[in-house]
Amino acid sequence: MKANELRIGNLVSLFLGVDDNGPNYREYKISGIMTDSIGSSHYLVGNMWIEISNNLEPIPLTEEWLLKFGFEKTFITKIHCNFNKGTFSLLKRDNHIEIWYENINVQYVHQLQNLYFALTNEELICHT
Repeated sequence: MKANELRIGNLVSLFLGVDDNGPNYREYKISGIMTDSIGSSHYLVGNMWIEISNNLEPIPLTEEWLLKFGFEKTFITKIHCNFNKGTFSLLKRDNHIEIWYENINVQYVHQLQNLYFALTNEELICHT
């Protein structure tokens, strides 16, 4: 994970170590952000500061997570299923997810930058 991939409110998985049952993880919500003087990023997770590069991992997007977020499964075949939440739709085919959303209202530069990054995983660079 890279520091610019995360926003306050994101859910991440914290690696707590290995015990007799194997790797041990716990889910946390990011509640604050701090960058130190050498550019190393840390994130406030719960009541503690955690260095992203050492402990935090992304949570894989699964059907269970879509249902937890309030999506409704509306169409199912052997190779794909559809999940809807309002006008936001996800089509899951095997491990691939496609997104449809109607009437996106982008009024500000930061909204365009965040949307572009969310969809492409690349920063939108201004060339002046």
